[in-house]
Amino acid sequence: QNRYEEAAEYLEQAISTSTDGDLRKRAVLLYDDIFRELGDAYLEEEIAFLEQEESRESGSAAGMNLTERLADAYARKAEADGESREEYYRKALDRFLALYENGYTTRQMMENIAIIRQALGEYDQAEEMLFAMAEQYPDSYISYKRLAYLEAERQQEKENQERDYSRMKEYYDRARELYGDQDTDQEMQMLDNLIRDLKDGNWL
Repeated sequence: QNRYEEAAEYLEQAISTSTDGDLRKRAVLLYDDIFRELGDAYLEEEIAFLEQEESRESGSAAGMNLTERLADAYARKAEADGESREEYYRKALDRFLALYENGYTTRQMMENIAIIRQALGEYDQAEEMLFAMAEQYPDSYISYKRLAYLEAERQQEKENQERDYSRMKEYYDRARELYGDQDTDQEMQMLDNLIRDLKDGNWL
């Protein structure tokens, strides 16, 4: 019913008093869901809460879930706070890499790592992760979409006479082939427009 403050009060009571471990873990996740609904204004509180709970559940399966949520919160903090951008991206990357190196190799995890690497200007490492993602998920267009954006950013940092968008176009073509007739990904629509602009500008 969107009565978040009331819900938070009951969840706080459940977290502080419950002797049922499973119930407490569920309450912790629901409490974090409320922080997400409340948005960036509550990011610092969300991060402090997740850091505390991650430490409490260290080494457990529940702890891995909390680590992923904490990494996501750090990434959102980096996007929301320009002054602390690199600091929080680094914190997010450390958590995501720890999960990845422990075998938590989902497509979303690999994409998150690549996005943060790119945001930090670590293009080679981002590319390496996206290639690994393409190999592990060969039917997914997302790795090629990300590679196209990565290559576009690389070229935009070069002098005009040194730019070459041919590799970006190859990644785009593969992403478009795998994407098919879908019409749900706004980033693909933006990529369509970017390719059109490059052709209009005689870059392709």
